[in-house]
Amino acid sequence: MLQLLYMLVTGQIGLLHVHMSSTVRISLIF
Repeated sequence: MLQLLYMLVTGQIGLLHVHMSSTVRISLIF
């Protein structure tokens, strides 16, 4: 159960990090 919660939290952080880096990349392009 704890492992599942940990995976969920790290997955959310990973998605947020990917979204932020792609937003920065788009900003640098434009």
